[in-house]
Amino acid sequence: MKRAAAQPVRAAWGLELTQTSAELVRLGRNGADVVNVEHRQTYDVGNFWNTGTLNGELGAKLAQIPSDQPLAVCFPDRSALCRGVALPKTSSAATAKMVQSQADALFHGGDERLSWSWQGVDDPINPAMQWVLLCAAQKSLLEQIRKAAPAQVPLRLLVPRTLALATGSPAAEGLVVELNDQAATLAVHVDGRLRRCVVIDNGSENSQEWIGQARQSYRSLLDGLPRQRWPQQGVLRTSNPETAGQTAQMLSDALGITLKVDIVESGADAAARLLLDDATTRTVNFATAADSTPPSATIRPRRAAMIAGACVLAILLMFGIDEWRAWWLTRQVEQLHAAESSSGGIERRLAVDRYLEKNASPVLPGFDAILAAAPPSLQMNSFGLSAAGQFHLAGVVGGSSEVDDFLRKLQESKVLTNVQLRSARNDQNRWTIELTADSAPMAGLLLNSPKPPPTPPPAAATTTQPSVNRPPGGGGA
Repeated sequence: MKRAAAQPVRAAWGLELTQTSAELVRLGRNGADVVNVEHRQTYDVGNFWNTGTLNGELGAKLAQIPSDQPLAVCFPDRSALCRGVALPKTSSAATAKMVQSQADALFHGGDERLSWSWQGVDDPINPAMQWVLLCAAQKSLLEQIRKAAPAQVPLRLLVPRTLALATGSPAAEGLVVELNDQAATLAVHVDGRLRRCVVIDNGSENSQEWIGQARQSYRSLLDGLPRQRWPQQGVLRTSNPETAGQTAQMLSDALGITLKVDIVESGADAAARLLLDDATTRTVNFATAADSTPPSATIRPRRAAMIAGACVLAILLMFGIDEWRAWWLTRQVEQLHAAESSSGGIERRLAVDRYLEKNASPVLPGFDAILAAAPPSLQMNSFGLSAAGQFHLAGVVGGSSEVDDFLRKLQESKVLTNVQLRSARNDQNRWTIELTADSAPMAGLLLNSPKPPPTPPPAAATTTQPSVNRPPGGGGA
């Protein structure tokens, strides 16, 4: 098997699945750099997304693929969630652990419905760092695509469309916007490599609503990226050429960047080209994501008993510390009440304030600020706080105006910083949103801190005129 894998691929198939159609191509290599399109055909995808069954004609054509010609499949961007993070350069084992930790935080590692994969490259901005792109998709969708491929056809690549184009097509630079009737994908390319991307729902190409959402999503893509590396230009690829010019102008005005209309490239071509170039390791690949999960560690009874004992001891220690802190605070409050009438009560109150200042938790004030800013229609699907003090909220709101008002109130809050809208999708006039916010330092004291007294008006100029006795009632002289 190793000998067969080492042989160069002379022919490969690419299949691009969209919401309504499927394109199948066969690429062949006749020379070192000569690649020919030997077959191209478009099929109706049928009811595949609901039942998992491909069009009969397409299924028959896939069954005719020889076993020595691999298959690459790309699926719509809206079916995946991608995030980019910068990590320090280190050993492969240490990088894998850091990536696992980031994936658990970004994709809620306890959710067994998701499968994720990642790809790391050198960061051109900082030589001491590396750029890691993580991508997640539903396991049920990936398994549905795997089962649709014939058993004798080796499925070597399974990847979202944007990632296939970013690796298998000529290098792009700047901002690339792909627009169809269902979604819009914004991808930032630096030095010819995909760095960040986000997908937003698109109900209509002429809708001002999704244009505003694209502006907010683009700002989140630039967050943390040095200004000198921000895209200076971009391209728009749309499935509707009749309104391409008008859409490009609207997006250019909204994003503050010049967009030129470009032709829509084939995801099937790009995916098959990756197989011909033996470049599947240069991109995220869900065809091998399931195999990359490390096996469960063997549980040893003695080690498990030691871990359990350590956990019990830690819990008892934390309980004792908490009880002591509660006793100390209660004692201080009781002494404060006893000495309230004397001047010493002020000093004791200050002592309690200093204790609260050092031990205040940002959780409750941050959560209170989010609830206070939340619109009445908000339905929270998940809410969490990371160890670094970052809130994560996912939910559904009634309309775009409520989304904007929600974000504005959070950004104006004194207990939250770095408020970012990570994603938003419009489904029947209801917005599914995902946002993050960092808790401000000492946030536990901000809500109850007294406001500074208003500045008194400037005193009137002193005069040497004698005072005039006025009659009661404030009458004039």
